[in-house]
Amino acid sequence: MKKLNDIAILHKLMGTDPTKKEDVQPKEALSYSFAGLGQNIICQLVTTFFMMYMTDVAGVSALWLSWMFLAARLFDAFNDPIMGSIVEMTRSKYGKMRPYLKYSPIPIAIFTVLLFVSFGDAVSQVGQFIYSTVIYLCWGIAYTSVDVPYWGLASSMTSDTDKRNTLLTVARLFCTIGGGIVSVVIPIIGLDTMTVNEQRIAYIIVAVICVAMAVPTFFIGFKNTKERFYDDSSEGKFSLKENLKLLGKNTPALLIILIGVLGSLRTIYMTTTLYYAKYNLRNFGLAAVIFLLVVPGGLIATLLTPYLSKKFSKKTVFFWSHIIGGALMVILYFIGLSSNGTNLASQISFYIIIILAGIPTGFSNIMTYSMIADSIDYLEDKTGERAEGICFSLQTFISKIGMAMTAFVTLMVLGEYGYNAKLAQTAVTDEVYLSAEFQKICEGNWMATTLLCGLSMFACAIPLLFYTFTEDRQNEAVSRVLARKIVAGNTDPTVRHEFVLAVNAIDRVKRSEILVGIAEIFGLKTIEELDAKVEELKVVDEVLAEDEELAHVDSVDEVAEKLGVDEISEIADDYTFDAEKEEKKSDDNTGDDNK
Repeated sequence: MKKLNDIAILHKLMGTDPTKKEDVQPKEALSYSFAGLGQNIICQLVTTFFMMYMTDVAGVSALWLSWMFLAARLFDAFNDPIMGSIVEMTRSKYGKMRPYLKYSPIPIAIFTVLLFVSFGDAVSQVGQFIYSTVIYLCWGIAYTSVDVPYWGLASSMTSDTDKRNTLLTVARLFCTIGGGIVSVVIPIIGLDTMTVNEQRIAYIIVAVICVAMAVPTFFIGFKNTKERFYDDSSEGKFSLKENLKLLGKNTPALLIILIGVLGSLRTIYMTTTLYYAKYNLRNFGLAAVIFLLVVPGGLIATLLTPYLSKKFSKKTVFFWSHIIGGALMVILYFIGLSSNGTNLASQISFYIIIILAGIPTGFSNIMTYSMIADSIDYLEDKTGERAEGICFSLQTFISKIGMAMTAFVTLMVLGEYGYNAKLAQTAVTDEVYLSAEFQKICEGNWMATTLLCGLSMFACAIPLLFYTFTEDRQNEAVSRVLARKIVAGNTDPTVRHEFVLAVNAIDRVKRSEILVGIAEIFGLKTIEELDAKVEELKVVDEVLAEDEELAHVDSVDEVAEKLGVDEISEIADDYTFDAEKEEKKSDDNTGDDNK
């Protein structure tokens, strides 16, 4: 049986090179992604079903819960930069981020199960509210301890933005699968047909099954990944205050935060769908269908992200997908306004548009992570510090701001429109359904599901008009960073290889001033001298690849000395480095036909 790293189609799909054993390989990419699947099983369970569990099973007031979710999630969100600073100070034999994939899953599993414990008549509503609030805060802290380092790990696995896009695409695909399993299966197990006491037991069983599925995936991700690009020279150097100052210099990251805050309600339909299916449509099982309909759009966006990002740029794809998605959701609101989304025309329109709404969500899920990873290169180019922990804490910060606002607005709208625990635990008969009180709740739910979602999509596109750190600028920043590392004496072959690829991708005509700047880092004056330096580094890479005895030399001069020449350029003609040969070497996996 072939090993994963020997399967050619996996290399094609993931953009990996079988001849570059030091780079990310399929097994590593799949292991990283598999951890994302487990993470999203737990995340989807809590973010999607805990709210309805609290209102419909635990019997806590929607208005009380709105403030609990807002406070807990905001606390959790502002806890993320703290976790980012902790990651920055982490030094271990496993790296900065991988240790958290090993040690955090068990606490997460325990608190996840405890979230779905309610005491019925044995405890007052106030007592249940206090218990759930404390456990929810503890769950958030535990979850943050793995969420921040998990997404930060991608930037340490590779510095190539295209490879990183592909890696994050695969990871988000697995995350979608993990979330989809939970979203589709739970609504169809018949919870709405059970008594309240039966639902209490059922939710605990579901939570135990979910964590049993999820925890092993973190350990697989920990075991099979490797941190290649991170700064381990500043142990204990930066406090939270200093990290926040660094963050203040990261302009692309600050714009991404603004995008996340303005777009915090763009996926509110994932929360309100449960209430829409149960109350507006009077069929809780339809929630599974609706969640399933979101998947194709997200899947299409996930698969197209690497291609479209290269062709149009992440910024362009992100912007127009959200403008179009926002317009569709606003139109949907007016289509279903008269019936609160229950007549045939509005239902059909809802099912069609919800598929399309998954597309901007799919793009943003991947591109936000990739843009944050790019912003780390911006920061390193500008300050000399990567600060992966504090930067990648932004993604979890954005996610939790979104969760906080989604939960708060959903519960606030339901509460203000008359939703209460007594009504939640009352059978929805025709008489109840047609009452003015009940229809008012349906009206608020429809408005939150469609109109607020669309407006949030419009809003989050605005900061992109000021976002200038595109793929070309990121590649230029990486070129300067790697040039400085080479000049400083870094002999890592991966650094040389990535530098050669990055600098050769810079437009020789339009961006000549950038190339002159990179030449000056090496103490050179012209682009021609830089080209000669690049060729020299190519030769060194090829020599080291073919001669194991030279694998640990410390400098270009030492390579030349061991080969018996004065300058490495004297043997350049013996080695070829054109694009066709590199592609052939990747395809044939020979690697020994170049000399």
